[in-house]
Amino acid sequence: MNRGIENLNISGDMKLPPSILSCKTLKVLKLKGIIVNGFSHQVDFPVLKILHLKRMIFERHELLVKLLSGCHILEELETKYLGFPAEEFDGLLPSLVRARIYCHDSIIPLHLVRNVETLHMEQLRTIVARVAIAVGVVDCS
Repeated sequence: MNRGIENLNISGDMKLPPSILSCKTLKVLKLKGIIVNGFSHQVDFPVLKILHLKRMIFERHELLVKLLSGCHILEELETKYLGFPAEEFDGLLPSLVRARIYCHDSIIPLHLVRNVETLHMEQLRTIVARVAIAVGVVDCS
């Protein structure tokens, strides 16, 4: 998948196509409802700046670490309905500028987003009761 594609949106109950994992031109990747049970290819997104992960299913937390490790200059991360062990993400995204994190009874990895300029976090407990936090500059060190 190296045909000059810069923006890609994939949604649906399906497995992540392996050809996406090394797209050299991809700048924006939005995934929704994708099942990740392994990577048969190296994950390498050299110019990816925006990554949105919604309703993703990672069979093992190492797969999420591997995905994020391949995003060397990521500036914007948005997650929704995504949980993972926080300690494994320390120093993983040094170029991150903006983050939107939506959580549903999952761990919020604050040290993952501690240096961002703009952080929006929202805890979804029920459809009616929502707690929103908008922070300009965050330093959680």
